[in-house]
Formats: sequence, C-alpha cells, structure tokens
Amino acid sequence: MTGFAGDATLTQEGAVAQKRVKTLCEVFMLKSQARAIRITISANPVAKGRPRVAFKNGRTWSYTPHKTQAAQEDIVKRLVKYQHRCFGRHVPVKASVCFYRIKSKWLPKQEALPVRKPDLDNFLKLVLDSLNGVLVEDDAQITSMTVKKRWAGNGKGCITVRLEEDRYDKGKD
Repeated sequence: MTGFAGDATLTQEGAVAQKRVKTLCEVFMLKSQARAIRITISANPVAKGRPRVAFKNGRTWSYTPHKTQAAQEDIVKRLVKYQHRCFGRHVPVKASVCFYRIKSKWLPKQEALPVRKPDLDNFLKLVLDSLNGVLVEDDAQITSMTVKKRWAGNGKGCITVRLEEDRYDKGKD
C-alpha cells in the first residue's frame, strides 16, 4: 500500500492482524535469544495527532484524527511481515528510531537539522503505538532508546527502526 489512505475495512484488517500477531508473540516468547530487528519504512514520517472531541446531538464523542489513524495502520501493515521475530512479553528491548523528513525547497539551506515542528516525541508516539502487539507485546518493554530527526538526503522520507534485546551491564550505567 502506498500513502496513508485508509477506510473502515483497513481498520478492521489492522485490528485482526494485531490480534494474530499478539498470539504469535506469545508463542515466540520462549525463544527470547539476543537478536536484533532492523526495519526501514519508506513513508514520510507523520506525527501522532491529539485526540479530538466533537459534540453531536448533545453527546460528546472523542476520536483519533484520520491522518494519524491511517498512518498507524499503514505502519502496522508494513511491520506485520516481521512478526515472526517479535520479542516476548518480559524481554527488555532497546530501540533506535530515525525519522528522515523531506526538506522543503523554501527552507534555508543553512538549516542542517529539522528544528521545526512536528516535535520528535509526536513522531515517536506513532511508531511506538504501531509496535504494540506486533513486534513487542507492550511498548513498556522498551528500556532504552535513541531517537533522531533528520532531513532526507534523497528527497524521500522514511523511518528506520532498530529493535534489539537490551542487556543490563552492571557498572556501565
């Protein structure tokens, strides 16, 4: 699938895929050897939008913005093919994530790093929510993290994710 277009069917497919992957993660929990997964998602990074509230017929409804929901479903679909390498429930995970954004031709050339909005933490929230139940049982398993926001050199945005089992080395922290 290209882009982040989505509909109700895609939402159902994403939910079914996450349930199936969750089961597979439990199966592979016993094989929690030190391993690493490196994934490149070829899509322009999207920041997680804040939940919205609407008033209809005297009732209050909260919903996730469509762009956020479609982007998360697209990332989940791309991650599902790595589900056989997921981390078990009690395995600490170290994550490294880099967001490569497309630089507008209107921005000054001196701007070497993307110091503009959207914020790095909002990009990260979307990726971590997409990992839940797919490659990690819960994003609470992530015990250390490195996150970067960079300009894409080739004019195509992408997200690189590296997950590996986190080892505690006493005396090094």
